[in-house]
Amino acid sequence: MDMMTILKLALVGSIALVVLSIGLGSGLRDVLAFLKEPWQAAKAMGAMFVLMPLLALGLGLLLPLSTATLVTLLAISVSPMPPIYPSKAGKLGGGDRYVMSLFVLAPLAMLAAAPLMLALDERVLGIGLPFESGAVLRTLGISILAPLALGLLLAERAPALAARLRDPVARGGMLLLLLSFLLLLLAAWPAMRSAVGEFAIVAILLMIVGGLLIGHLLGGPKRGNRAALATATALRHPGIALPLAIAADPADAQRIAGTVLIYLLSAALLSTLYGLVAHSGDPET
Repeated sequence: MDMMTILKLALVGSIALVVLSIGLGSGLRDVLAFLKEPWQAAKAMGAMFVLMPLLALGLGLLLPLSTATLVTLLAISVSPMPPIYPSKAGKLGGGDRYVMSLFVLAPLAMLAAAPLMLALDERVLGIGLPFESGAVLRTLGISILAPLALGLLLAERAPALAARLRDPVARGGMLLLLLSFLLLLLAAWPAMRSAVGEFAIVAILLMIVGGLLIGHLLGGPKRGNRAALATATALRHPGIALPLAIAADPADAQRIAGTVLIYLLSAALLSTLYGLVAHSGDPET
């Protein structure tokens, strides 16, 4: 077994542990909260899977981007949020039920909206991103849906056991995730360097800032929920975006991987700065 295979297994395992810990600390009422607020759900999914893809499309029309950069931004724009999202959104003040509803609803909305938005991209830009629902569903199942369902089941049926397991599982998952990510950065550094240039950084920053603004404006009157949706709109799942983009432009796989990593790091940094500004200057309502 080579080092890259070990790294992939460690990354998948760490993500599964993180999501399992999220499920252990939640309940079905949290996940189903949006059923009582369909308008809020519609606005949130529209921000993530309609306005964000339109923003990526607009950047592709306005900026002289390379094909690798363009397909990467398009793929990112139709991907759900990453598994670490609930923890980050919670720290920004997002309500547990709002955050968990977003986390569960987004993958389902993505399966419905992504083919339509990617078809629009192909019609306008002439660039097709093959969308294989089965492959996407497998990735979502392994990284989000299955470990979350297991955690929720334990929380409902064995709450005492879930409470004991939650913190150790979360610590183990985050430690393994941090180690895996550091090793991935070291391995991917040449790819990240190759991704810089041709307006790539400008487009990435504009897309992240635009996503934060879209989510903030559509997140409703509660400050924490605005921050939660802003973060969800800007942060996206690299495990979904990467294969989508590579399928469209396999010759530039290294540059695509570097662009995805640059986007992920930049989005994490800018969303943290956004949270600091939002908390310091906006009273809770």
